Amino acid sequence: MDSSANKIVLKMSLTEARSVIWPFRELKGQTIGALLDKGLLSFQDLGYAAQRAYTERLREASRTILLHQLMEEPLTSEQGHGPLNVMSTERRSFAESRQIQFAMLQGTIMGGLIGAFLVMLFWSLSARQNSQGSGESLTTLSSRPSGIITLVLALIIFFGLSLAAYYLPGKDLDYLVIKRLDKQ
Repeated sequence: MDSSANKIVLKMSLTEARSVIWPFRELKGQTIGALLDKGLLSFQDLGYAAQRAYTERLREASRTILLHQLMEEPLTSEQGHGPLNVMSTERRSFAESRQIQFAMLQGTIMGGLIGAFLVMLFWSLSARQNSQGSGESLTTLSSRPSGIITLVLALIIFFGLSLAAYYLPGKDLDYLVIKRLDKQ
């Protein structure tokens, strides 16, 4: 990389730049150096003057002082200020509550699928035990105690999952489940 590309040419010295008169606000008429020493002029003000001043002399003076300041002080990061302080409230944000609702809905759907699979497994096992190779109809299977128990379990699981899918994603989710989890 060419080192001449990194060189900055200043049109005035630092002492000349500090002797330029400040033309803005109530600080009008004083030199930039005196205002900087008193702390009445900030580097933000100098940046404003470097961009928007009417006179070329003031723009150059502001640029010179800012560049000297950048060269003197190394750029520091804000890591020395301690750990990050995160502000939060007791209530959940909309995005966080939505994420929990969708996770609950996803669990309900997966639970329903697993429950349906188990019901079909129990139903097929009871049908094999009862049929012993002969194809029995659904009415004869449902008239036996094992078939009735399987049917009742399937209906309970179906209605339970339907009610859970209806009520849990709403506002009741925070009151039913999440508040209890937060207390632990």
